[in-house]
Amino acid sequence: MMGQMTQEEINVALFDEGQRLRQEIRRIKKSKERYRNALE
Repeated sequence: MMGQMTQEEINVALFDEGQRLRQEIRRIKKSKERYRNALE
């Protein structure tokens, strides 16, 4: 179990995770576009 995190540390960690997820979603959407275009 991790030591106690301050609320600020938690907020920063959640924000970073959110950024990573958004980038990942963009990447997936882009590759889905490419896949769809390839099928046409």
